[in-house]
Amino acid sequence: MQPLLLGIDIGTTAAKAALFGVDGRLQAVGSAEYPLYHIRPGWVEQQPEEWWQATVSAIRQALAQVELGAARIAGICVSAQAPTLIALDADGQPLRPALIWMDRRAEAEVAELEALLGAEHIYRVTGNRPDAFYVASKHRWYMKHEPELLARTRTFVQITGYINYRLTGLMSLDTAHAALLQLRDYASGAW
Repeated sequence: MQPLLLGIDIGTTAAKAALFGVDGRLQAVGSAEYPLYHIRPGWVEQQPEEWWQATVSAIRQALAQVELGAARIAGICVSAQAPTLIALDADGQPLRPALIWMDRRAEAEVAELEALLGAEHIYRVTGNRPDAFYVASKHRWYMKHEPELLARTRTFVQITGYINYRLTGLMSLDTAHAALLQLRDYASGAW
């Protein structure tokens, strides 16, 4: 029996898990949905625990379709919707629902960042135009509007980092998602 590769995708409305042979052939698929929470117009959140529960369900569905499923997994890859602001405490627990890519509550903070740094400078350094889509403005909103939670925040992660943390106990951030934070120099990689 050949080894299997597990692909996990945390989309905007569902988690998917797919098992592939090392030859690239699809062996099994599982999926589980979760809701979007529209708190106010333009404010869209999701619960990290719901992503995790959907991920577990999707993986179990896929593994149930192949013989000796879990024992055959040779590698795992996680992809996800992005960017997202997820604040974790010292125990790795989410402090609040995540602000997902659809959330536009930080429009005023975008204007503040443009006034402070200049739109051209932000683009030149980060490779991204000023927009509430990115994490920098959401982080500024969090600092201003939820300082008591900020004081308890140990780290911020993206969805891929959160799922990887739940799978392995290790915090991570890949370069593709780091570019969507708007918090690092695009050319040098410096924060």
